[in-house]
Amino acid sequence: MDFMKIAKDLIKKSIKLQYGNLKAVSRQLNCCRKSLYNWINKDKELQECLYEARETFKDYVESILFNCLECIDPKKPTYQQVRLLIFYHKFYRGSKWNL
Repeated sequence: MDFMKIAKDLIKKSIKLQYGNLKAVSRQLNCCRKSLYNWINKDKELQECLYEARETFKDYVESILFNCLECIDPKKPTYQQVRLLIFYHKFYRGSKWNL
């Protein structure tokens, strides 16, 4: 196995473990983010891995969020539940998550 293949596999594994958080990936691999971004931008397989990791994370967060939203009493929501509804409105109904 050549060095490039080993490095690529290591990056892919780290991207999956960090759910696509490239700052955490660069810290884990002890490299600068700019180098990581450059490598990902040049490699289609790494781009797909990053996309899948971020989608997995969004699905995970979304399932937790929806479970919490089901528990809200519409007549008397708590402060934390109101904050959760605001988060949902800003991020899920806005353009940030593109859902």
